[in-house]
Amino acid sequence: MKTLLSLLLILAGPLCGGAQSLPVRPVARYVATPAALAETVVVHMPYAGSTVLSVTGDTAALRTAGVLQVEIVCTDFPASASLTELNAARLEAVYVRFPYLRAVPLHSVQVLRQLDGAEKAPAQGLFHGAVLRFRPRQDAALMKQDLERLEELLRPPLSPEATPAKAPATGDPGIPWVLESGFGTIVPGVQQRFVRRHYPADTILVLTPDGAVRRGYGTKKQYDDRARRYGPFDSVTVAHRVTARVFKAPEPDDEALGPVPLPDSSLFKVLTRNRWTGMPVVADVTGSMYPYTGQLLLWLRQWNAEGFTRRFVFYNDGDATPDEQKVAGRTGGIYSCTCDSFGAVRALVQHTMQRGSGGDSPENTVEALLSTQQRFPDAAFLVLVADNWAPVKDLALAGGITKPVRVVLGGVSGAGVHPHYLDLARRTGGSLHLGDADVTGLAGLREGETLQVGTAVYRLVKGRFEEERP
Repeated sequence: MKTLLSLLLILAGPLCGGAQSLPVRPVARYVATPAALAETVVVHMPYAGSTVLSVTGDTAALRTAGVLQVEIVCTDFPASASLTELNAARLEAVYVRFPYLRAVPLHSVQVLRQLDGAEKAPAQGLFHGAVLRFRPRQDAALMKQDLERLEELLRPPLSPEATPAKAPATGDPGIPWVLESGFGTIVPGVQQRFVRRHYPADTILVLTPDGAVRRGYGTKKQYDDRARRYGPFDSVTVAHRVTARVFKAPEPDDEALGPVPLPDSSLFKVLTRNRWTGMPVVADVTGSMYPYTGQLLLWLRQWNAEGFTRRFVFYNDGDATPDEQKVAGRTGGIYSCTCDSFGAVRALVQHTMQRGSGGDSPENTVEALLSTQQRFPDAAFLVLVADNWAPVKDLALAGGITKPVRVVLGGVSGAGVHPHYLDLARRTGGSLHLGDADVTGLAGLREGETLQVGTAVYRLVKGRFEEERP
């Protein structure tokens, strides 16, 4: 983590020669959107100025921030101007308004330059200021809250017997339709959303009314009543669970796979694309990792140990060890098992989370990987489920890892990928996996070569990845 002073010196430095500036990413027009597993506070400032005009968002929660991302938003007018001093002033204005943030570790600071503001008139109408994204400080209370959220995600689906189809408010009895977690209804012209949906339907059947009756989806009387009330219709749509084990990953805006919405379904997408089996899975269960731990457990429940893996390692960065007593390579808080059931893995997750009580943001990721390598020496590779917001505190020990590491990152947002995970994947001959991309071939990159991940570009400098700066 860089201190505020060093970051300000970098930001205020010249664009060419000498000190480097912060990453500047072009965007057409900035729109503040929520980040997965993070709170957002927006600081509005005037065009060409750094005065704080207004603040929106939960500033009370900002006081408990444990790690912070800052986006400074400007426009491309004048196109030849660096705007370095202006954006440095905007960053300083944030710390003047919220002085307690000076003690909060900075995950990243970047400048977003809006291209739609290439002329003065449109530039004046765009958003200017700073957007603060933050995670709450890790502590025992947060871990308890995450455990409760994890249990909510894992709550068993309702059975058809427990959730009989209910008549819609219009009085129409509706037509039963089947999903794994129970019954819903189809009413004229609209499919009602399922109250507690666990897995997406394997297939969507479009049947004639007679065909639906023959298959048991409703009765002839129901269809006749609907036809009398609303007029003739040619087809009936039924969301149906087939017997074949076909799994579909959810769309990004899908609230499926649990009784509560998932803030980020990237792990499902990675596992769907790659279908790794039998490999040890190493997962960070600190901070706000419950959505990824939940997805891991739901995936296991879907495919069971035979179709997925029995080998799991979870880590919490040292149990309740105070930060000043943590020693690289001997931090602890690592728990493993060769588990034969979903229940055993779930119990191991709960135990690991309960033993942890938070602490600093960097995690003992390499120590957990080394422990896994020793526990499962026959593994062809290791799968790491990690938090993009958390640096790797013991990256210097990565030379001891002899297995390729497939790094699956959660919490990736507009700030890009933390370079530590690119370094870890490259040094071990592994790969990086995001919700929408698999990044391979990292070990073949040479000194000075670049790699693009999303909109960010990283250059290999002295054996480490650094984000390109103008």
